[in-house]
Amino acid sequence: MTKKHSKTVKNKDSKKNSKEYFDSVAPQRPKWRKKGRYYYKNLEKYIRFLIPEGSSVLEIGCETGELLASLKPRRGVGIDISRKMVDMASKNFPSIEFKVGGIESLDIQETFDYVLLGSVIGYTEDIQGALTQLKKVCRPDTRIIIVYYNFFWEPMIKMAEKLKLRMPRPDCHRFSIEHIENLLYLANFEV
Repeated sequence: MTKKHSKTVKNKDSKKNSKEYFDSVAPQRPKWRKKGRYYYKNLEKYIRFLIPEGSSVLEIGCETGELLASLKPRRGVGIDISRKMVDMASKNFPSIEFKVGGIESLDIQETFDYVLLGSVIGYTEDIQGALTQLKKVCRPDTRIIIVYYNFFWEPMIKMAEKLKLRMPRPDCHRFSIEHIENLLYLANFEV
């Protein structure tokens, strides 16, 4: 079996493996957020700059809900593939609606001012199909914000994981900004 083929076989169960992984780390999520508080506070500050308080916001990949709650949305909906993450988010932020689900099969019948994709792009098998799914939760004026890191930083991120300064994550797909922009264009979004 070639290296390429073995990676393809591995990816068939990646959605199931990602769900199981994120369920398994859910109890430790608050500890990791505390360790990375500088990063998370800056991320929240930047996203609050992009999304005005009182907006309607859908966050896909919401984990335990802290980022969505920090935005103080008029209407907030958080979606995550991990039941345990969603349970924690629902308990901590009862004024926000949280659901178990994924970007590839959105079961939502409303539109939002903003759609926030929190690190889900790298774990999505059919990114083109997923971006097409987003159309049903968007109006012409909806803004999509994608949180995704540049793989230039990967050696430092892996080192931080080994030093237990960052929560380890399963391997994900690597997309350049240009690749993501092209996929958005193909899904008929204006970038």
